Amino acid sequence: MSTKDRQTFHDFLTVAAVVAGLVFGAVVWDFMTPPEVEAQAGYVGHKAVKVGGGSGLTGLTIEETGKLITDGDVGIGGGSATTPDTSLHLELDDDTSVTWWTSGKSSVYVENVHASGDAILKLGGVDSRIVFGPNDAAALLKISSRHSAGDTAEDIVVDNNGAMTVPDLTVEDDLLVSDDATIAGVLDFTGAPNTAISSGSATPTATFQSLSGEGGVADDCDTLVAAATGQFVIIKPLDSTNTVTMKDGTGNMRLAGDFALDHVFDTITLVYDGTGWLEVSRSNNQ
Repeated sequence: MSTKDRQTFHDFLTVAAVVAGLVFGAVVWDFMTPPEVEAQAGYVGHKAVKVGGGSGLTGLTIEETGKLITDGDVGIGGGSATTPDTSLHLELDDDTSVTWWTSGKSSVYVENVHASGDAILKLGGVDSRIVFGPNDAAALLKISSRHSAGDTAEDIVVDNNGAMTVPDLTVEDDLLVSDDATIAGVLDFTGAPNTAISSGSATPTATFQSLSGEGGVADDCDTLVAAATGQFVIIKPLDSTNTVTMKDGTGNMRLAGDFALDHVFDTITLVYDGTGWLEVSRSNNQ
């Protein structure tokens, strides 16, 4: 390689180092000393460019396309590679609001190429936050399913005031709502699982609950085990053969008198006030 060629090559590396230095602020570049280079076919590409002074930067590939790839940690800002102390700003200037489901453009893309792998985005800290949008009342955070092109019906939307809109919600355990809840669709108490009375007591496991006597025979129920104040339950008998009688004042139920659930269509609705179950309504639907 001639002296002129070596100088040209060195100048190229210096420019590449400047560009990379703007991206990876944690790397300390030494422009006076040429970086260590492994080149292939006379250009930088497909091989690692190793630059001294970068904490945690074990290898940097500058591809012909301009893409920068590192096989180690990269710190952004003045911190170390593993604990950067400033933000990473990723900017995209493109309107993808209409074609977000087909557009290949994104500011951040996380992918696990393993056949059975999950793409995981982790946030560390005592309180982890996702802050979205400008200081604008119209700003929205949308979590969207991409199961079919153009289908945005599965959006979970959070507005600037923290209100959340969820198209379909399945709760398999407890759900605590500390503010108002508006249900525009159907409130579905799926199924009516059966609970058997034991020594006069039963524990509801669902809002819509079937009740049967101990040992599969007619029985009295004088106590319902409650989970929390405000809990309500709709109770029906398991069948029309073995009558279940809800007892007033014997245990923790305060009813408008005893009520015999002697037909499979009978129901009684109760709400727990913190000390006992209060009758809301009953229906003798024989």
